[in-house]
Amino acid sequence: MSDTLRVLRSGLTRVARRIDDYTLAAFNPVYPTPAGRER
Repeated sequence: MSDTLRVLRSGLTRVARRIDDYTLAAFNPVYPTPAGRER
C-alpha cells in the first residue's frame, strides 16, 4: 500500500512540476524552464 502511494505521489509531483514549467513558460517566455534545460 505504501509503495503504491509513493508511486502515485511521485507521479503527481512530476505532473505538477511539468504544469508549473508550462505556466512559467506561458507567463514568462524569456526565462528558460527546468524542463527546457533538461531536454
